[in-house]
Amino acid sequence: MEDLSMLLLTLGRLGLSEYGAKTYAALVEGGPSGVGSLARRTGIPRARLYDVLQRLRDHAFVEVVDERPLRFKARPPRDALADAVRFLEAQVEQAAVALESLYTREHRPEADLGMVLQGTAAVRRKARRMVEEAKRRVLLLQCLPETFRELEDLLQAREGLTCRVATDSLPVLARARELGLATVSVRSPARFLHETLVADDQVLTIYSPRSSRALQDRLGFWVGLPEVAAAVCEAAGGLG
Repeated sequence: MEDLSMLLLTLGRLGLSEYGAKTYAALVEGGPSGVGSLARRTGIPRARLYDVLQRLRDHAFVEVVDERPLRFKARPPRDALADAVRFLEAQVEQAAVALESLYTREHRPEADLGMVLQGTAAVRRKARRMVEEAKRRVLLLQCLPETFRELEDLLQAREGLTCRVATDSLPVLARARELGLATVSVRSPARFLHETLVADDQVLTIYSPRSSRALQDRLGFWVGLPEVAAAVCEAAGGLG
């Protein structure tokens, strides 16, 4: 058989042992065979062949054609290899899911940890997505009326979510209390409009200059780090 070493390597990548690959290739080339014949052709010890053939049967590479004497045949290569590829893909997917759960934020690319959002539309989309995805808590710090209106429908719909509003905006405080949200009146010392949204372990800080264009060209900075979210909540008096 030509290029046997490459063939055995490929079969090995599909999960076959060296003995398994040799046995399957021998059955494909020589047709249905008994254990004695396979032992002579492959050089594999007869005692080992029974286990090898059983594993090949388990992985749908070979089938039994006769019980007495026991003889085996190879499944059609395209069928057997297609099944092996599907099985391997399923294993890879399971491994990806398992590894993703171990994939800590410290190992993620920098772009995954923080990003800048330019323009009101981009900031609004990110803020809404954060509230929609939140499972535990939402903190709105120095939230302006326009921002609160953009998120109000989501805040009303999220049962079981701890939501707190800390701001010096009297309209926001009044509306938040109407919705039954926990509120704290705080004073903003900043010369610029500076809002912060915390949703679980995500933080979105929104900047706008105090001018007529304040809400036209908002700039947002998003960070997805638990320690940053904890620090913001602590600075806000443990409101998170």
